[in-house]
Amino acid sequence: MGFTPSFGSESLGDTKPEWVPTARQDGKVILVTGASRGIGYGTAETLAALGAHVIMAGNDPEPMFEEAMDCIVASTGCRRDQLEYMGLDLGDLSSVRKTVEDWKGRHGGRVIDVLINNAGIPGRAGTTKDGWELCWGINYLGTVLFTRLMLPHIKRDGGRIVFVSSSAHAFTLGVPLSESYLRQPGGGFFSLRYGESKLAVLMFGQELARRLEKGINTYVVHPGTTGSSFWSSFPEFVQNLIKSVSQTPQQGARTSVYCATEPDLTKDTGKYYADCAVATPSFWAGNADKSKALWDKTCSCLDLDSEKLF
Repeated sequence: MGFTPSFGSESLGDTKPEWVPTARQDGKVILVTGASRGIGYGTAETLAALGAHVIMAGNDPEPMFEEAMDCIVASTGCRRDQLEYMGLDLGDLSSVRKTVEDWKGRHGGRVIDVLINNAGIPGRAGTTKDGWELCWGINYLGTVLFTRLMLPHIKRDGGRIVFVSSSAHAFTLGVPLSESYLRQPGGGFFSLRYGESKLAVLMFGQELARRLEKGINTYVVHPGTTGSSFWSSFPEFVQNLIKSVSQTPQQGARTSVYCATEPDLTKDTGKYYADCAVATPSFWAGNADKSKALWDKTCSCLDLDSEKLF
């Protein structure tokens, strides 16, 4: 292999030993959303280096994914047929449903070992095609719908689902359930909308862990501040400043890869991780009644069965 899956920490001034993946993933099928760039790309690259068959999903143009896959082959030495493209637009719920139908048509009973829900956007004004505030519609509703519809295709004995959340979930006033509020266009990057969507992702991941039958584990991660295209809406000098004090996308991918591959996590589910260790989420995430209310509201909005998962 031309690529060593090591994340390093010298640029972060962290002297503690870094977790480095050692478990080979040969024969495993891992689906990563938002995989054409940023943390998603770093995640896909590391998993390919470990031998996994990686399905790289997202709504960037297919040529961008083809270029990303060529770069991964060049950097890791993996086979080109280890990488696969899957179009996925989380901002269009009908498109999400069609993507899953297309998957079933193409792959039938093919089983995914790990689903990594990495795709997401920062706060920005606007609404999705379905009329939801952008962060809520893409980061949360689109991710939930895709996860629920893909559940029958995830390995029942040892399968894993990883949700990328954010420490921004703590800087909110809780999860809003007012549909009129959730359909307002939001207030840009410095509004509460991004944090609200990531808190909802965290609470959904925990609630899903409680409801899933034994055999499929869920993990929620905070990747850390990462220099990537996530900040592309900012002026260039701000992007450069952020990049100078941030970790690389490969470092940002570390905790996702940890939760996707670490053998010691086989018996863990529903926990929140940061820096490859269990972390304590905001107190907002510990309320069972609010988690159930969010679950029921979400199922209603997406026309999903609130009880039957498969």
